[in-house]
Amino acid sequence: MNKADADTTTLQIVTLCDVELRVPENVYDVPIDFVFCLGDLDDIWMANRVEQLNPRYGAYGVRGNHDVEYPFPQSIRDLNFKSEEVVVGGRKIRLAGVPGSWRYKPYGYWLYYQDEMDEILAEMPAADIVLSHNCPVGIGHEQPGESLAEDNQGTHQGFTALNDYIARCQPAFLFHGHQHFRKTTAVQTTVVAGCYGEAKHEIIWNPRFDSAEP
Repeated sequence: MNKADADTTTLQIVTLCDVELRVPENVYDVPIDFVFCLGDLDDIWMANRVEQLNPRYGAYGVRGNHDVEYPFPQSIRDLNFKSEEVVVGGRKIRLAGVPGSWRYKPYGYWLYYQDEMDEILAEMPAADIVLSHNCPVGIGHEQPGESLAEDNQGTHQGFTALNDYIARCQPAFLFHGHQHFRKTTAVQTTVVAGCYGEAKHEIIWNPRFDSAEP
């Protein structure tokens, strides 16, 4: 095994997002490392599901455009415009979170104009993995049967600030919800995973930051 192989880590991740009705609760044949809650979830269901999955390194969440401003349940770490380092196998993984969607209506929680999000994300530090409710522009904000021009005025417009963040910070992965489909796209060197409902992801992670242990 060469050094590059020795430095890689395989992570089992379950994403939860945009669950309006009860979804099948899968049983997995491997231990789950992380649960990422990507918004528009019932807090009671979310907390119960996290307890069932029992992730080894914790559950982390961002809020969606249909959520309110209540604190997350105690079992879920709040990543709304925050970053946090997690040590896995003696190595640091830096997580960062981006809540909400484009402001498609005048009132509501977790809604942002493009220039507002530009200012916020300009200050967000680099991360290995980004949790976001919304997607970058051009990733998939058009819904089936909906033209891009129409959606530019609609709910599912992506954030240009996420494209700028990817260009500047080059995270390894970005997980997002909001679009109600599952699709994986490469944006420069970042893997962007569109998530819907409950899904499991196996990723290979290469450390970007210094080892947590000398």
